[in-house]
Amino acid sequence: MRALVLAVALSVSGAAFADDLADANKALATKSYPQALQLFSKLAAAGNAEARFRLGEMYWYGQGVPADRAKGDALFAQAAAGGVAEANKALKRSARRAERGADIAYWTEKYDGADLTSGKYRCERPVIPAISKSNNDIAATNSAYNAWATCYNGFIANLGDAMPAGKRVPGDIVELMSDAEIEQARAHLDRVYASVADKEQANASALVAQHGAWEKATVAFASESNKQAAVRKDMQKAQLELEMHQRAGRPAQANPPAPPPPPPPPRPGV
Repeated sequence: MRALVLAVALSVSGAAFADDLADANKALATKSYPQALQLFSKLAAAGNAEARFRLGEMYWYGQGVPADRAKGDALFAQAAAGGVAEANKALKRSARRAERGADIAYWTEKYDGADLTSGKYRCERPVIPAISKSNNDIAATNSAYNAWATCYNGFIANLGDAMPAGKRVPGDIVELMSDAEIEQARAHLDRVYASVADKEQANASALVAQHGAWEKATVAFASESNKQAAVRKDMQKAQLELEMHQRAGRPAQANPPAPPPPPPPPRPGV
């Protein structure tokens, strides 16, 4: 009878553990970390291997608690001894992290955004003169400016593709980071992107203004040149007419009189 009572008690206890484990996993999935930590800690203390693995992940990644990878690794080892295959993978991940520390530091604090303004995104500012007085100079200036504008638009598109901050951190590095390190990387990248964008935008605004001033001055020069050309053309025409009159032996007149009108037709019957 005592054996039967003990067996029933163990069965009830196992069902309760299963319910607690399900609740703990649900809390972890919804990032209800205090509840998950409490349930996993209770189950881990009772010897549940899966709970030890999940609790190890919480400590390893710093989910709801300060990151403590040594404690996480110890829980992984206990879970692996209890038959949790994922725990062995987690221990290997810890070994990879030790090898990739420099990569983690690069993305969390050393990345400088140089790739955003290098290679095909290195947009050299063209030299814009104060004014252009020949068609060749106008064509060359516009060509250089349009090439820069194309490059700058590519830079903007590339910067937009890098958003949100942290998107370009390699996945195999993200896997090795704690939650706090991931947020640190995002904040660092956000500052770098903003700095690069502000600098490039200031340069672009200055160049656009310079190009606008050049265009205005060049158009004004061309307009005045066209007026002067028209005056010269009229003067040349007048000179040509003067020479033609002189050759014909007639006195030159600036505005020769119009010929008299023909006489009116006779009225009928007159």
